[in-house]
Amino acid sequence: MVRYKLQGKLVRKYFTSEAEAKRNARETSRQLLEVGGAGVVMDAEARAEWYAARELLAPTGTSLLEAVRDYVARAKVLQNNFERPEFSETVKSFLTLRESRGRRERTISNLKSRMETLRLQGCGSWTTWNRPELEKAVFGSGLSPRSCINLLSVARNFSRWCVKRGWLPVDPTDGIERPEAPAPTPRILTPEELESLFAAGKEEAPVYQAWYGVLCLAGLRPSELNQMPTDLRPLVRDGQLLIHRVGKRHRETRMAPLCNRLKKILDDSSWSFKQPPQKRHKKIIGVAKIEWQEDICRHSFVSYRLALIKNRAQVCLEAGHSEATLKRYYAVAVSEKQAQEWFGNKVK
Repeated sequence: MVRYKLQGKLVRKYFTSEAEAKRNARETSRQLLEVGGAGVVMDAEARAEWYAARELLAPTGTSLLEAVRDYVARAKVLQNNFERPEFSETVKSFLTLRESRGRRERTISNLKSRMETLRLQGCGSWTTWNRPELEKAVFGSGLSPRSCINLLSVARNFSRWCVKRGWLPVDPTDGIERPEAPAPTPRILTPEELESLFAAGKEEAPVYQAWYGVLCLAGLRPSELNQMPTDLRPLVRDGQLLIHRVGKRHRETRMAPLCNRLKKILDDSSWSFKQPPQKRHKKIIGVAKIEWQEDICRHSFVSYRLALIKNRAQVCLEAGHSEATLKRYYAVAVSEKQAQEWFGNKVK
């Protein structure tokens, strides 16, 4: 008789001879090496099923555990498919959630536009929301590389959102290569364009002029300005503007210059401001005849401020970014005379 523990259980085996006991020990050792302890304690039927499953999976290189996990995930999705809403309702929920999180009106508008583009290109139902159709919709519509990147980004965000809720088994955008697109050349406003922008903004409302004034003459990001109180007077410190920025990963406090020209604009609006809605913004830049670009106000502030004070470190502190970022993205060469015209007078 031989006794030993296997998987925490005491096993007793009886043999007619020592030779038979040794043969059994060798066979048990071989099985332990091949299938592990769990495989040894399985009954004959379960062991046969295990070997059959392993043979079926061998050509794919997938382990039995991975295959079971994938099956369970797909079964869960199949069950949720009976409960998931219509595709159009899912898109509305996706956009509503983004809007409820305080996303800008322009961001929501872009999301709606890109989801509509995907729908028009054939990806407007659960059956067509798959990798081949998405690749065709993104790359087969003749869009520029930058537009393809934006369209793919929206499709990926929506797909991952659906996967988390069990409405899709896998993300169909996984493996779709992001196209290469050169970064757009930063453009800045001229002093004449700034005058036109202020005039058009003031014609709509003084608070809109104040909005553009703070962006162009103090270098704030729109997201920073939206986090500030509508009355800016309590934030003035020794002729500068105190900025509190709360981002996703960090908080930041810095001082921005407050030139006389900006003070006069803020006086006209009682030191309050308001971001113009997208339609008003388009009307204002249309009247001012400006070719608008993302962050054009900030690009302009950094370029003119650097030309005026000739101190990279100081401009980086005021703008709230690194010197490497300034060199790579923001600074455009302008003259000191243009800088003085931009700010209205020399800023200390």
